[in-house]
Amino acid sequence: MKTTINVSDMTCGHCVKAVKNIILDVDGVEAVEVSLENANATIEYTNLEVQKVIDELNKTNYKASI
Repeated sequence: MKTTINVSDMTCGHCVKAVKNIILDVDGVEAVEVSLENANATIEYTNLEVQKVIDELNKTNYKASI
């Protein structure tokens, strides 16, 4: 499956890389594309509740929502 979530508080390329790594560490995530310009992340996954990704990002300096 594929979904896009909003990710705020990204300001640079380092932030994009950090968000990507956080998301990739969640079990079930197969691939992710993070856009600084659009302030979002598109996630490809199997057997995953998207809320788990949102929760992991919200534990950091980045805030995520659907």
